[in-house]
Amino acid sequence: MLPKGELKSFCEQHELPYTSIVGLKNNSLKREEPRLLQRLLRNLDVATELIRIPPNSESPRFLFPSQEALTTFQKQLKCFDSGTPPLPGTEHAAGASAAPAP
Repeated sequence: MLPKGELKSFCEQHELPYTSIVGLKNNSLKREEPRLLQRLLRNLDVATELIRIPPNSESPRFLFPSQEALTTFQKQLKCFDSGTPPLPGTEHAAGASAAPAP
């Protein structure tokens, strides 16, 4: 969702580990990093709580504050997966849809 070349400055600005964020983006991390993902979501203004259900479960889950927040997040993910700009009518969305020719 960030313009090309902006990820490093985003990580520096939010004190996120650049290499780990790239690994998260590329799905190349060797183990799950739920706390890193939660920090990233928080910096993108997506409020979640990290929980384990059942309590002794190894796989964490993310709890959204409301059904509306979850629905909004799911719609945004669907837009990214489909290549449709998530924020139609904004400058960022217009720039994102006009990809440069290879």
